[in-house]
Formats: sequence, structure tokens, C-alpha cells
Amino acid sequence: MASQNNEKKIIFGFTIFIFFLVLSGVSSLWNLYGISQSNKHVQNSAHPVVREANYVEIQLLKLANISSLAFNENNIEDIERYRTEFDDNAKMFHKSYKELEVLVWGNDIDNDQSARIRKSYYDYIAQTQSMLNAKISLHDLKGKVDIEADKIIDLADQVGAALTDIIYYEPPEKYRKTMELVAGNANYADGLMVGVVRTVKEIQNTRYQHRLPTALDEFSFIIKDSMSWFDRSTVLFDEIDKDDLAEKTYIAVNRLKERLKKYPNIIDLKHEHLIQMELAKDSQKRANTAVSLCISELDKLLNTAD
Repeated sequence: MASQNNEKKIIFGFTIFIFFLVLSGVSSLWNLYGISQSNKHVQNSAHPVVREANYVEIQLLKLANISSLAFNENNIEDIERYRTEFDDNAKMFHKSYKELEVLVWGNDIDNDQSARIRKSYYDYIAQTQSMLNAKISLHDLKGKVDIEADKIIDLADQVGAALTDIIYYEPPEKYRKTMELVAGNANYADGLMVGVVRTVKEIQNTRYQHRLPTALDEFSFIIKDSMSWFDRSTVLFDEIDKDDLAEKTYIAVNRLKERLKKYPNIIDLKHEHLIQMELAKDSQKRANTAVSLCISELDKLLNTAD
């Protein structure tokens, strides 16, 4: 009887042991299943996010390179080419980023981070477009400034040519002495008129706004000073001048004055040119800041996804 009781106890003990062993195995299998499901979640969420974020960042770096090349370019054909290339790549980036946002929104990833990336990107695009527009305007305005400078220089040369005709005018013998005085004053006036050309060149090439406000007064002073010397001889020259050279000189001077005072004159055009130059610089600086922030946020997103 005692032997039977011992056998029952042994069987019962083994049964309990086997039960707990089976229970432990089932628990382990369940844990393994949970781990497997977690791995699948990582594979299905984090890895696509990482892959897409990497692709988006590469596209963004390409855009940054294009905008930098455009900023440093002065040839209008190349600027236009970079602009087209930038617009095309921006569309590709936008499409890829939309796909990235869908992945981010569908997983446990900080959506605020995605919003920060989007804001920085839109800021970058806006500032780059502003820079490109300014660069194109710069080219257009530079052309207008150069044309106006050439026109003013040509008018100043016409004044010089009129004065030269007087300087080398051959009077009758009895007016030789008088003509020497007239020619001397005309020659001095011609030398002073060169100041117009020098001032035009300074305005044409300046990179500073503070050079412009006094420019019109400088032109006026140069012309007035030059003609004051010529005016001293007009009475003397009047009885010698049979070809209306003095009148032709005054006509040439008035044309020059009118050109300098018209709107927009070379000063107005250069003022706008310098505004666009500063706008291009400022926009590129802001674009660089925005794209740096965007890349930084993409890096954070990559770390989060990993």
C-alpha cells in the first residue's frame, strides 16, 4: 500500500514538472512571436523611413548644390539653365518628401519633426527663388546701366568733339591772337568735361549705395565748371565763328544735361541694380540657413527611425 502511494506521488510530481515545462515552452514561443512581430514592424516601418529619408536628403543636397552654382554664376544663360534644373529637381524632391511624410505619419515617429522639415524646405525654396529672380534682374539691370553709361559717355564725347572743333578752328589772320585765347579756354573746358566720363565709370562699377546720392550734383558741377571756361570766350568767338560751332557746343551740352536728368537715369538704374545685388546675397544667405536646418532635421529623423 505504501509502495502504491509512493508511485502515485512520483507520477504526480512528474506530471507537475511536465506541465510547467510545457507552460515554459509555450511562454517562450509567445515571447519569440512577440519579438518576431516587433521585428516585422521595424522592417515595415523604420527601414522604409530610413531609406526614403536618405533619398530625400540626397535630393536636398543636390538642390543646395544647384542653387549655390546659380548664385555664383554671372552668365544669364547658365543662370536660366540652373533655374530650370532647380525647378525640375525641386518637383522631384517634393514628390519624394510627400512619400516620406506618408511613412512618418503611418508610424510612431515625431510628426512635429516632419513639420519642421517641411517648413525649412519651403523657406529654402522661397529664398532660392528670390535669389534666382534677383540674379536675373541683376543681369537685366547691369545691361541697362551699361547702355546708359555708353550713351552718356557718347554725349560727353560729342561735347568734347564740339570743343575740339573750336580748338582747331582756323580763323582769319587778324583774329589769331583772339583765337588763341578762345582755343585755350575751350581746351581747358574739354579737359574738365572728362570728369563726366570718370564719374560715369565710377557709378557703373560701384558696389556701394552711398556713392550714388551725390552723383547728380557731381555731374552738374563738372558741366557747369567746364562751360564756365567756355562761356568766357563766347563773346570773343562770336565774331569769328562762321560755322555756328559755339551753338553746336551748347546744343551738345544741353543733350548731355537732359540725359543725366531723365528718369530713370544712370543713378536710378544703378540704385536698383545694387538693391537686387543685396537681395540676391541676402536671399542666398537665408536659403543656406533654411537648407541647413532642413538637413539637420532630416538627420534627426534618420536617427529616430534607426
